[in-house]
Amino acid sequence: MTDATDPIDAAADTDDADDTDADDTDAQRELGKKTSDALHKFLKSISKGRGGADFQSLLLLLFIGLKLTGHIDWSWVWVLSPFWIRALSKLTVIALLLTVMVKSGWEPSGET
Repeated sequence: MTDATDPIDAAADTDDADDTDADDTDAQRELGKKTSDALHKFLKSISKGRGGADFQSLLLLLFIGLKLTGHIDWSWVWVLSPFWIRALSKLTVIALLLTVMVKSGWEPSGET
């Protein structure tokens, strides 16, 4: 009669578990490598699209620096103008696209 706490039975059970754990570890390592490769490709594609900070961002930082150091005495509305001009231009493009879609009678087909 074997006891559930018998060390021989416990060792036999852990041998099977070690094989499963090794397979799981290999699978996790492979998944991690695939995920890492995909993330690397994604980050590489982003860096190709943008060569760093754009002109408006640099201009905004320059205006804020000049305002904080007292070199310009502009209103904060004008200091932050590169930001709100960009936001306003994006909203204008979205509004134009929506207007064209509504006037043309475009409707989603529901197919992917």
